[in-house]
Parts: sequence; C-alpha cells; structure tokens
Amino acid sequence: MNGRGLDLNDVCLLIKVIEHGSYTSASRVTGIPKSTISQRIAALERAVGTGLLRRTSRSFSLTEAGALLLPHAQAIERLAREAELAIFDRGDELTGTLRITASLALSQFALAPILPGFLKKHDKVTVRLEPSNRFVDIVGEGFDLAVRAHSGPLKNSILLQRVVARTPWSLTASPEWIAANGAPTMPEDLAGAATLVFGQYGESATWSLREGAGAQPILVPLGPRLVSADMATLLTAAIHGGGITGLPDYIVAEPIRRGLLVPVLPGWMLPPSSISTLSPPRPQSSRLAKAFSNFLAAEMRRTTGPSGDLHADGPPQEVPAAVAAPAAADEAGPVLTIIPKGGG
Repeated sequence: MNGRGLDLNDVCLLIKVIEHGSYTSASRVTGIPKSTISQRIAALERAVGTGLLRRTSRSFSLTEAGALLLPHAQAIERLAREAELAIFDRGDELTGTLRITASLALSQFALAPILPGFLKKHDKVTVRLEPSNRFVDIVGEGFDLAVRAHSGPLKNSILLQRVVARTPWSLTASPEWIAANGAPTMPEDLAGAATLVFGQYGESATWSLREGAGAQPILVPLGPRLVSADMATLLTAAIHGGGITGLPDYIVAEPIRRGLLVPVLPGWMLPPSSISTLSPPRPQSSRLAKAFSNFLAAEMRRTTGPSGDLHADGPPQEVPAAVAAPAAADEAGPVLTIIPKGGG
C-alpha cells in the first residue's frame, strides 16, 4: 500500500473489467473511455503496490493479489449500491445537486425561464447548469443530465435518452422590417428577401417549408444577409430589423408576445426538431434527473402546445456518449441546408 488508501471508484472499475472481460467491453458498458479505465486500473495497482491483472495480447486474468481483492471489491460495490438505494429512496423529497449541460441557446431560451419554477418546487435541490457549445463527455465530466436539441435520431450507447418535446420552428421578422419591405405571401418571395440564417457559412442555403402537415416540402433557395451559428445573435438581429429568420418557437414565442417580432408566412411550416434529455445509467442521479426531465417535458408541452409533446412518457432509449456534444448544427438540421461549393 502507498498509504493513501484505495479509490473506491477504481475498485468498481476493476469489477467491470473483470465482469465484462476486457477494457473495451467495460468502456462500452460504463461509458468511460478505454484509456481512462486503463489509467485508473494502473492507479489502483500502484495504490496496492502490486499488479492485479495479468495481461496478454488476447486476454487477461487475475493475479493472486487480484483474486484476493475481488471478493472484497464486490462486497464494497454491493454495500455502496445498498447505501445509494437507502438514501435516494427515502421519500418523496428531493435533495442534492443536479449538474446539467446544455447548449447556449437551450440554456438561455428553454431552461433559464423554467428553472426558477423547478427550484421553487424542490427547495432543497441545487442546479448547476453549464452552458457550452463544445464537445462534452457527459460521463467523464460527471454530469447528471444533458439537454440536447437534434434533428434526427441519436445513435446507440449506454446513455439513457428521453425525447421530451418536438419543437416547431417559425419564420419571423420585426414589424419595422415588414413595414419597410412588405410581408412575403409565398415561400418563393423569400428568395429575394433579407434572411438571417442559422448554421455555418456556405456557398448557398435553402429553407424547407410545408403548407400544413403531410404536404410536400418546398425548397426555397436563399441569399442570406447574415449567417450565424448563434441563435441569440440571429434573434437580436431580427428584432432590430435585420430581416427574416427561422428559429425554434421556444426562442421567438416571447418576442412575438411582446410585439418585437411578427410571424412570416403563417401556415407554412419549417420542419421541427426534437429536445431530448440524456443521462448516465447510475442510480445516484436518477431521481433528480428524472424529476427535471418530467418538469421540462411538462413545461415544453405547456409552452409549445400538443406538438411540443412527443413520447414524453415513453421508455428511455440508449444513445451514444459522443452525441452528448451540444453540436449546435443539429438544431438547424431540419431547417437549413448548406450546399458547399461543388455540391455535396
């Protein structure tokens, strides 16, 4: 022993490696990168002062020290699981800290308005919201919940996904811009209008519009005056008379209510996106994460109407940790098509 004691998280990782037969399988089950697991097992071996696994190119087995440690490690894991159940199933009252990651747009426009209500309902809960458009390793960085907007289905992994809402997108402009330029009456009118487009800069762009559910979409080529991957920038530019923009309803609903924006081409629909919550399959965060996921689904249903509720009470699905990145472009996927030079 090195005198510092054992890290119980490393002990639990050792059990996963043994149970599943390899670092790769343990990584797939836990959502922790293979390199991290290897480093933590090495740290555990340094802590006990001897090797625990005997490795070959194709397999590994327990050393004598590893075989001695294993039953004690399994007992520790079992006791820890029982302790968690005792703490988190002790009643209806929720306590503790819920650590959430979300993109900047979701944090500002979807989560910030509803968080005071959630905290008032659960007065012993603290929320730590970390807005970011960078790649986020939900498991590795210790988040309890991620909130993501996406245009298509997410892939498979160990994270538990719940689709809490389908979010309509609307075209809007300021009343001043409409007064100066006139209101478009057909989708084709957008081709010559000043548009403010969400996405990355490209050679050309289109919006896909449908007149009612089930109708064939019309692809309208655009000549954007402003292209930005930041929704707040586009919202502010539209309010100040920059042109017509297409944004999720949870962003434009309040400016429309206040008269800062007006709908453009009402009755024509942009494809909706989905909002999902993602959580690691670990019991210590499940009650808080589920409570917030339920609250978010109810609030989105209240603010967006029936179209904002899709499978909100359905069973969780498994999606990949890699998709946990905010990936702002996903939010524009159903609405904007960027066509690079030369096609593609």
